[in-house]
Amino acid sequence: MHFTSEPRRGDGVVERDFAVGEIPGILWTPASASEPVPLILLGHPGGLRPMYPRLADRARRAAADGFAAATIELPGGGDRPRLAAAEEARADLRRAGLAGEPVGADIVDRLVL
Repeated sequence: MHFTSEPRRGDGVVERDFAVGEIPGILWTPASASEPVPLILLGHPGGLRPMYPRLADRARRAAADGFAAATIELPGGGDRPRLAAAEEARADLRRAGLAGEPVGADIVDRLVL
């Protein structure tokens, strides 16, 4: 992991962009932290930038309670390549929905990354 931005401070939080290999992410830590604090991993259903307002709000609330928070760009989000299997599962989901058919557990399982 390496940081890719300078720290940004505000609302009692220090925010920094980072990357693990080619995978981008954001780390938020309480500005008052003088030692390591527990970390909450934030999940999201979309790309980092579209989800940023929600993620930042959750991170600020976590920091107010003394936690750090981090999130990464999921496969297929942002500039990360799409996963062929996930695209196929989405197409199967759309087909089932348009046909008024139930969505099978196999489709749901393939949608979980």
